[in-house]
Amino acid sequence: VERNTSPAAGPMSSSAAEHDCCGGLSNIDFRKVARWEQRTRKLSRAFGSPYLACYALGSIILLLNVLRSHCFTQAMMSQPKMEVLDNRTIYFLGLALLGGGVVFVLSSFFALGFTGTFLGDYFGILKE
Repeated sequence: VERNTSPAAGPMSSSAAEHDCCGGLSNIDFRKVARWEQRTRKLSRAFGSPYLACYALGSIILLLNVLRSHCFTQAMMSQPKMEVLDNRTIYFLGLALLGGGVVFVLSSFFALGFTGTFLGDYFGILKE
């Protein structure tokens, strides 16, 4: 693999661009972790309860999402802006879409609960 080490190569020439800022933790497939738990029940035994194990895994997922969002925000802030999209109309359209997404996420979270949202069925926690 050839690397362009010239100063004109820009920010993508650094070795930091070759991996994510989460140290690879954001690449964990939590469904595989949950399937492993379903087969072995090792997390439930380690935490003493399937509920505690599910809450721990869900908390890890949330914390890694916060870290990934922070890294993504930092990366986006270092990029140039597209002048056509840098206006009030686009900004408020983006806010409206963001608000709609928040409504969908929160309504599904309140309907399913924490364990329903974060792989509780793999821990044997089933909704009525």
